[in-house]
Amino acid sequence: VDIATLQENKVIVASEEPEKIFEVVEQPPSYPGGDAALMEYLNNNISYPTIAQDMNIQGKVTCSFVVGKDGSIQDVRVERSVDGSLDKEAVRVMKSMPRWIPGRKGGNAVKVKFYLPVSFRLQ
Repeated sequence: VDIATLQENKVIVASEEPEKIFEVVEQPPSYPGGDAALMEYLNNNISYPTIAQDMNIQGKVTCSFVVGKDGSIQDVRVERSVDGSLDKEAVRVMKSMPRWIPGRKGGNAVKVKFYLPVSFRLQ
């Protein structure tokens, strides 16, 4: 939100600091339905990339994202990479997740950084 003030016939625009993103809060964000529902969502929505299957590439991609005050998923990043194709698929699925229940600090919804590992295993 920008606040404009008039000072000596000049418009001064002061913008607020970006909202703080917390990593530790009293009530962490959660996926609707809990961890079991999150695992089900990931299992139903991840498509193992064909190129990774063909090359027998497996591993755990760790992603981070921010759960906004409204539960939206923002700023998805790969924190620990395995392979470009697996990383890309993990990010795609994270970005397509439904809104989460936002984290709370002091009773108020706040932005919270969340880490989520995704394991890719071939049977």
